[in-house]
Amino acid sequence: MDDVFLNFIGVMIGYVLFKGFVHIYQHLIRKTNRNSNPVAQYIDDVLKQHVDWRK
Repeated sequence: MDDVFLNFIGVMIGYVLFKGFVHIYQHLIRKTNRNSNPVAQYIDDVLKQHVDWRK
C-alpha cells in the first residue's frame, strides 16, 4: 500500500515539475528567437507534441 502511495506522489511531483518547466520555458521563449538555437528549437518541438499551448 505504501508503495502505491509513494509512486502516486512521485508521479504528481514529476507532473508539477514538468508543468513548471513548460511555464518558465514559455515565458523565456517569448523573449528570444528559438530559430537561432537548435536546442531551444528541439525543446519547443517536443513540448508542442505534449502540451496544449493554448492553456
